[in-house]
Amino acid sequence: MHQITIECLSRNYRKDISFEMKKQTRLYYLTGASGRIGKAITKYLEIAGHDVVPVNIQYKEIPFSVKESFKIQLGNKRKESRGPEYFIHCASSTPDNTLEKSLIYPSNLKLANTVKEFVRNNLNVRNFFNCSSMSTYGQIRTNVVDEETTPCNPDGYGLSKLHSEEIFNDLTNEDMSVVHFRLPGVVCKNMTGNFISRLANSVRKRSEDFKANKCNAQFNNIVYPNDIAGFIEYLNSKDRLKSYSNRMYVLAANQPITISQVVKQICDYYGEVNWEKYTNQRENQDRGFIINAEKARNDGFSPKSTSEVLAECLLSFG
Repeated sequence: MHQITIECLSRNYRKDISFEMKKQTRLYYLTGASGRIGKAITKYLEIAGHDVVPVNIQYKEIPFSVKESFKIQLGNKRKESRGPEYFIHCASSTPDNTLEKSLIYPSNLKLANTVKEFVRNNLNVRNFFNCSSMSTYGQIRTNVVDEETTPCNPDGYGLSKLHSEEIFNDLTNEDMSVVHFRLPGVVCKNMTGNFISRLANSVRKRSEDFKANKCNAQFNNIVYPNDIAGFIEYLNSKDRLKSYSNRMYVLAANQPITISQVVKQICDYYGEVNWEKYTNQRENQDRGFIINAEKARNDGFSPKSTSEVLAECLLSFG
């Protein structure tokens, strides 16, 4: 049995994972293993004693060429399964890695269809996990976002993730369940392009070129990758997912804090006393939204608090 009393595993899952590891090692196939989220999830699962086979998606250039078919290969020789097989889809064309924004939508749909057919025709997967995005909601005009929130004019990226969910739902049958995670900002090393990274960079440089708005609004739009991986493990243990089902969860940190508290924590980390100069003190800027992950928590998701995830984020920045 592997030793699991390590920081890489969320403490809330140790008991269940320890029990399962005595009985069974799982075989995971994972797309996007070289990406920030994929790397973090792979590390978690391998330390937990599972086999992770990267699924390489080959293409000739970035952005993905919509004129050519994707080719999928297993990153190493397929290992003899010592237990059930599972699939985690992390790969995606995003605004950060694609120069031509108009290609994001067709690229992600072609990718989803390619992965779907590969899984259906080549693997014996019990549970399929799709890393989707909060961008599916588009323009958020409510104070609380959950699984029942209606999308409103998502951009090309958000629409591609929304329609990819529909494509993967076709995999659902008597032998396989499909689970979608609509993810907010995921704390990974070298993360860029989101509110936290831009604000931290501004404070670190003392540049004031980026300031926080909506200072009194609550914030928990962030999640720790180990908490995602721990939730996957929890759902897989003891066959908690039933066949003939597809599920969707919004995931986020626990215990929201205000935007002002976010700014203060970042400034404290970098030794900046005057945190207020990194805020826009305007009227009518208090409206924001929080993510209600109650459905996921009821099904075993046990995330870190917003303040804890922010601390992990700052450590990753250095």
